[in-house]
Amino acid sequence: VLMALSPGAPVGLRRSLEAGGEASFAPALQIAVAALAIVSMPLSIAALNEHYAGQAVIAPGDLARQVFLAQLLPLGLGMLARRLLPGLAARAERGVSRAASILLLGLIAIALADFFPVVIGAGPRAAVCVVLVTALALAIGHSLGGPDPQTRTVVAISSAVRNPGLALLVASVNHAPPAVISTVLAYLLISAFTVLPYVAWRRRAV
Repeated sequence: VLMALSPGAPVGLRRSLEAGGEASFAPALQIAVAALAIVSMPLSIAALNEHYAGQAVIAPGDLARQVFLAQLLPLGLGMLARRLLPGLAARAERGVSRAASILLLGLIAIALADFFPVVIGAGPRAAVCVVLVTALALAIGHSLGGPDPQTRTVVAISSAVRNPGLALLVASVNHAPPAVISTVLAYLLISAFTVLPYVAWRRRAV
């Protein structure tokens, strides 16, 4: 449930661009979804509390801080550098992109090494549920993404990729048990591998 309530994963923008998504639309959608999460998550948690007699809370200010530091600030600095120093930004783009890819691969390797037992411990039913939810989100986003194939790709990936940082923030604020943290991490890894075939398919289609 926490992952379902946590949209706008930073890696979603990179995945969208790698898959051939519209380069001007993808950042705009990413910023909009991340900003809306500041409002949508507290409202969703409040609705769940009402329905299930829960007591979970999350302050919009805490969400705003997380979104700003993890997404809006880096994107803003990148856009500012491209605007003020276009030549330097163009020369540095390939190296920065390559470094980001290496760091991402390293993070995936570390996550697999550290959290593979967590993924296995989540159980086959949980893993199947994550795959089905992610695949369904991809299908819905792809179908509702409009006639432009590049826009459709961005909407599909943005719909399927969830933000573990926001989910873990809510879990930590509400002192969630370790099993919740483990499930969030398992969801992150399983959904990441579920999205890969779609990214490869859209990259070939461009």
